Order: sequence, then C-alpha cells, then structure tokens
Amino acid sequence: MRPSQGASVQVEGAAPLRILLAGAGLAAGYSVRTHDEGLAGALASAVGKESGRGVRVDLRVAPTLAARNAVELLGPNGSHTYDLAVFAPCFLEANFAPGAGMPRHGAEIQRHLLETGSDRLTVVMVGIPRPTRYSLLNVRATEAASETNRAMRLNARDDPRVIVVEPPEFESIDSSDPFDQRYHAELGRRIADALPALGRRA
Repeated sequence: MRPSQGASVQVEGAAPLRILLAGAGLAAGYSVRTHDEGLAGALASAVGKESGRGVRVDLRVAPTLAARNAVELLGPNGSHTYDLAVFAPCFLEANFAPGAGMPRHGAEIQRHLLETGSDRLTVVMVGIPRPTRYSLLNVRATEAASETNRAMRLNARDDPRVIVVEPPEFESIDSSDPFDQRYHAELGRRIADALPALGRRA
C-alpha cells in the first residue's frame, strides 16, 4: 500500500521552512494511505514542533526508484530554494542489488543536491532500514543495508552540510506491511532531532 502522488504536505506557521523530500520507499509513503500519515507528514510535524515555524514538504518521489534515475527525478534545479533536502533511497534496490551501484549513485545524488542548493541548504541522506528477525533473506538484507549506510557516512564525512540519519530497525522484510505510521513518525523525529540549528535559519 502506498499513497497516491501528492504535491506537498504543510504545517501552518510563521516563516515556513521549505523541505524537499525525494526518493522512494519510505519517502514515497510505503505502507500508509496518505502522505500526511507517512514520512512527509511526520517530517513536517516534527520539524515544525522543533523549530516553532511553519513547514512545507514538497514531494518528488516514486514508489520504486533505481538510484541511477534519482538525479533525473530531482531535475536540473534539484534542491534550489529549499532549506532542507531529504533523500531516502529505494529500500529494495539497496537491499537486493547493492552491486548495482547504490553507494556510487548515492554520492551522485548527494552532490547534485548540494550543487543545486543554496549555501544554507542542509542535506539529509536517509540510511537503509535493517531487519532484526533472523532469516536468510534478512541476513542478506542487513549486510546490504550496512554496506550502503557505511558508504553514505563516508560520502558525508567531509561536508558539514550533509547528515546521515539511520532509520529505526524493524522486525522482518518478510512481512507484507513492515513499516506502519508509527515507523514513519519515529523516522521523522530522528531527522528533526538531527537538525538542531534548522529552526534558527532565516
């Protein structure tokens, strides 16, 4: 289950912060009915509460998205005009096709967001969730997620504008609905908690 494509999610308030949420999987609202119930809504709510400001989250997402196509999805203007850009890669691609270049494409996506954004832009790269229940499928998924997340941290280490946020672990990818509204809410809070200075930005 995924929500139909929506343009944005908003929290009313003064001096609204503009957030670009891009990618697939969790960004696209995997397993929730509306974007208000998914990561977009959770992010808007958590950042609004943390900053005391209004928030507008613009979505540029796809249900599934090969990393090599993500820069095309973002378009030539990328993160222009945004205060914060959040990218969540395709969960399935990163878990089951790590050799397809997810770490390399992640670096390209990060570079594109930084190059098209303003000097005040903060970029959040969301890591790949790791399942905790034991199965051969989950072992493979955990190894692939760890590889991708390690590459994200390496890509981010030399630029203070980039933050890598590790999502919560979950029980199993064997479930038909592994991420519920509570999972999206927790991830939104983790992202907001990683941005202590965002609310002070003009």
